Amino acid sequence: MIVHYLGTVAGQLLVSKVPTALFSVIPWLTALMLCAILPLVFIEITAGSEATDAAPGKIWPMLRRRSSRLGFNGCVISGIVLGSLYGLMPLYLFHQGISDASVGYWMALLVSAGIVGQ
Repeated sequence: MIVHYLGTVAGQLLVSKVPTALFSVIPWLTALMLCAILPLVFIEITAGSEATDAAPGKIWPMLRRRSSRLGFNGCVISGIVLGSLYGLMPLYLFHQGISDASVGYWMALLVSAGIVGQ
């Protein structure tokens, strides 16, 4: 998760350094996709190996436990709050007339605060 968050922060900070025109972004995107595909080159796939299917977990018995309900509610509330912040904060800042670089800075600050909070 830390690598995911640090990648998000780096991406948001790159908005201020890299031009956001489409033809300026496509080479960056292509390079990142090739870097993401590169580990697949080193994976060995054998024909005889079959994954064992685990029995699916049952959710309703788990939700009967009080601690599970609390965790489930926490995940739902966290998803609602973070989804609205990640989705609506850039829109709000854009309508306030703030530049793309500043919006990227504020988004990076928001994600960094989440890293520190965890």
